Amino acid sequence: MPLSPSTTSPSLYAPVREAARRDVRSAALFLFCTAAHGVAHGALALFAGALVRGLAGGLTLMDGRSTGLFAGGSAPALALAGAVAATFKGAAAVAAAGAQARLVGAAGERLRMRALSVRLQGPLGGECQAGHGDHAPAPKLTPGRRAPGVTDLTGASQADVGSGVASLTTSIRDIEHALAAGLLQSVRALAELAPIVVVLFVVDARLAVAASLVLTPFAWALGRLRRAWKRRQRKAMHEAEALFSVADDALRHADLFRVYRAEDLARSRVVGLGARLTALSSSLAARAQALSSANEVLAALALVLVVAGASRWTLADRATVVPFAVAFFLAYKPLRDLGDARLAWAKGEAALERLALPTEAPAPDAEVASPRSPSATDAALAGPGLLEVDGLRLRRGGLVAPLRFAVAPGRSLGLVAPTGKGKTTLLRVLLGLEPPLAGSVRYGGVELGPRIGPGRRPFAWVPQDAPLIAGTLEENVGLGAAGIDPRRALRALGAEELHDALQGDALGAGGRTLSGGERQWVALARALEAGRPVLLLDEPTSGLDAASQARVLEAIAALRGSRTVVLVTHRREALAVCDEVIELG
Repeated sequence: MPLSPSTTSPSLYAPVREAARRDVRSAALFLFCTAAHGVAHGALALFAGALVRGLAGGLTLMDGRSTGLFAGGSAPALALAGAVAATFKGAAAVAAAGAQARLVGAAGERLRMRALSVRLQGPLGGECQAGHGDHAPAPKLTPGRRAPGVTDLTGASQADVGSGVASLTTSIRDIEHALAAGLLQSVRALAELAPIVVVLFVVDARLAVAASLVLTPFAWALGRLRRAWKRRQRKAMHEAEALFSVADDALRHADLFRVYRAEDLARSRVVGLGARLTALSSSLAARAQALSSANEVLAALALVLVVAGASRWTLADRATVVPFAVAFFLAYKPLRDLGDARLAWAKGEAALERLALPTEAPAPDAEVASPRSPSATDAALAGPGLLEVDGLRLRRGGLVAPLRFAVAPGRSLGLVAPTGKGKTTLLRVLLGLEPPLAGSVRYGGVELGPRIGPGRRPFAWVPQDAPLIAGTLEENVGLGAAGIDPRRALRALGAEELHDALQGDALGAGGRTLSGGERQWVALARALEAGRPVLLLDEPTSGLDAASQARVLEAIAALRGSRTVVLVTHRREALAVCDEVIELG
């Protein structure tokens, strides 16, 4: 009978191995307490078998011959020994559970940090996929082909990014559950089963061999069923994720359905999806429960056949049947736990496949690893310099012809083009968030190649959506940097009153909601306080009313001479603050 999870996807072992290396004490405590728990479980089976045999017919046979184990012992002594074993087993289980929780927590933390590290390091291998439109977020987590349902945040809207992050979080939770209820539970179940097997052979080797022969063909058939269920589980998880995405889309665009009086369509889609999800979940749950119970059923069947065969033995030979049966019954729970562990393992493998993280943590480039570490190159990039773009071609967007321009220190350049022509992609290439298809970018004579990451480039960035993080105004403006003064930056922008209005308030997720204009002020203040010589502004007036647009443009115009500005927009009125304008074809 297969007693351990499938190893067809060894990468699922990696998070636990890494956590164990980092917390050797918890790993050693888990293994020791799990082994102690198993030994106590085996001892409990031994004591229980002897006690039941003694209560059923005495500890000696009618002809006075010893029945074997614990001959001449008393029932109270055996009961007390069983109570001690049960207490020891419980204490070991408590200690093992604490160590297991620490290992799983550490593994989950490493997975989250790995996902964040991959995202922060940007595209691996220089691959970048096309997105929907021009305003795509960062490239996908890993290069190469992905399996269906793999979390990929490339080319998505902000709402899609939120959905992708939620999917990523759910995948990590599924993996954590697989580690706890799959890998570690299987270790615990095996630790319980191993002493039971020893006890069974000690009590009666003939019965143990007979039970093994009965179980073998059924275990083989059950293994095939589990592999089929595993394939179905992977497919079902991908289907469920797609269904959830469609349902989320219906909820996210509820206002659109209201305006066009299509509420019934929205309701029917959600109801229909709910019915499909319910049917899918119930089918999987029924299959999972059947497979979970299969180990117990097979064990019970084996016991029936073995006991039926033993009924033909002599009285002396049959004396071992009762303790054998008791020990066999104590094997039911770990057998069931193994079945559950295999199902959790399959779900975790599917989640790891969706997550699509590299097995080992990505090794950052030596020069990109510490963006805040000063160097001679950093010093050259920190001061005024000539920004030169030569023969630049983008991997996506509508910009086909090579792009060439130069911006002198303190000057402002406007890049204008319709939506979808590659304006945002161009800024992402300048920032080092995406690789170009061809061409080069230089600043102050230094080529901004792939070894100079986004954190070391001379650019401060104001994205179109002016994002906020969960935190205070100071945390949003400084992003963890020291010596930040939001009031100073907002005063320079002519929006000091915003500091007084927001001081001390929590912004972002779970906090105060800001208007589009207020978010723009915060994003501009962030760019100013970064102290970088070049500002990259992506549609800085998008979504603003006339009054807010005028104030933002006035603040940008006030930067002329002190900062180099590259402004991309499709609104020509925003170009009035630029010294030079280039139309992207």
